Amino acid sequence: MKTRCPYCGKTYDSQLGDTCPNCQHEIKIDNLSDQRIHELHQSCHNNIRKYTDMKNNALTFIVIGSILLIVGMVFLFLSFRFNVRKERVFTPSSTEFVVCVVSLAISLFSLAFGTVRLCHSFKEVRQNRRIIQSTELKR
Repeated sequence: MKTRCPYCGKTYDSQLGDTCPNCQHEIKIDNLSDQRIHELHQSCHNNIRKYTDMKNNALTFIVIGSILLIVGMVFLFLSFRFNVRKERVFTPSSTEFVVCVVSLAISLFSLAFGTVRLCHSFKEVRQNRRIIQSTELKR
């Protein structure tokens, strides 16, 4: 089973033992010294700060994606032109339609990327907070 080390953040196979092969820290929370608990809390707080910054970055992507979605819809509306008989006709060869497609594509990417990063950052912050709470209860 894959386990994530709370000290260095690397994943390793927990069937090989309770010691992280990358940083050589023992992962068992039971019987930790005060120094080890302090190091674990510092590491978790650093990870929380890192993933909070990632959350803010993801929210920026979502906001930019939403703005581009609105711009794309406006340009889609503008790609309908009047013909000689004063009827609205869709013209896919217009510059407005090209701008619409490009902005909608960037918007889709930005929204998807921001959503994935937001979910990942929430999961990591929650996991680090659980580690901090579990070690505080053991003290």
